[in-house]
Amino acid sequence: MATPRFPPLPKRPVPPYIRPNERGNKAMTIALGFKCIDGIVLCSDSQITGHALKFSATKIGVLNRLTENSQWALGVTYAGDPDVMDSFYDRISERLIQDKQAEAQDAASIKEVIEESLHSVHEKSADKDNEYIDVICALSVRRPQPKTLMLVGRRTTLHEADGIAFAGAGDSSLARFLVERIHPERFDVYVDEAMLWGAYLVEQIKEFVSGCGKKTQMVVIKNGAWTDIFDSSEARLKSEKSISLAKNFQECAQELFASLLNPENTTETLHQKIDAAKKEINDFYGISN
Repeated sequence: MATPRFPPLPKRPVPPYIRPNERGNKAMTIALGFKCIDGIVLCSDSQITGHALKFSATKIGVLNRLTENSQWALGVTYAGDPDVMDSFYDRISERLIQDKQAEAQDAASIKEVIEESLHSVHEKSADKDNEYIDVICALSVRRPQPKTLMLVGRRTTLHEADGIAFAGAGDSSLARFLVERIHPERFDVYVDEAMLWGAYLVEQIKEFVSGCGKKTQMVVIKNGAWTDIFDSSEARLKSEKSISLAKNFQECAQELFASLLNPENTTETLHQKIDAAKKEINDFYGISN
C-alpha cells in the first residue's frame, strides 16, 4: 500500500532581525549611600561597558563651595546613562558653583537646584526608556546653617533618605541580602563603620554581578567638606601615609565581613575584630567620632 503524501506545510514566518538601537556606553553601576551619625559615605565601582569594551571612569562627582557666607560639599553617584549624568553634573555645577550671585546657599536651595536639574535633563532626553539616571546625593552644609541630607533621585523624583540607599546593581537582591545579614534594625553607625560596609558590599557585588568591576570608589561627606578615600590623585586626607594603606583597609574589610558572616564565630570575637578595624581606619584617615 502506497504511503499517502501530504503537501508540505508552509514554513513558519520568521520575523526579520532588527538590530537594537544600543547606546555607546552603559554604566551597570554599584551605587551605595550610607547616612551615618557624623556624615555620609558614597561608594561605587568604576567600570563602564560599551561595544564589548570595558574601561574605568569616575562615578562619584563632588562639588564644594567655601566663601565667607557659605560652606558646603555635595557628592553625587549614579546608575544609568553616563551622558545624562554628565549633563546633570554640568547643570548643577553651573547653578551652584559658576553662579556668582548665589552666595549664601543653604540645604533647601541646593536641594531645589538638584531637583530642577533632574527634571531638566530627563525632559531633554530623546529616549526616556534608556537615557536616564538614578542618583544618590550626599549633602553636608556647614554655613549658613548646618544640615546633612542624603537625597535619592529616581529619574525625575527626588526624596530624602536615611540609612542605606541603593542604585544600579547596588539595588539588587544580592546587595539587599548582604545588607540584611549585617544591617542592624536601626542604622545607627559612624562613618568609619560605614566605610567598612561599603568596601565589603562593593567587592561582593563586583565579584558576582556581570558588568560591574574595576576600582572601588569611595567618598566621605561631612562637616561641609569631603574626603576621597581610594583615589590618591584627589585625596583630601589628614594623613600623608601611602595610598597602599587604603588597599590594606579594603582587604581588612573583606576579611572582617567574611568573619562576620561565619556563624561559628562568637559575638566577642566579632566585636574585637570590628574594634580593631575601626581603630586602624581612625588612625590612618584621622576620622574621629
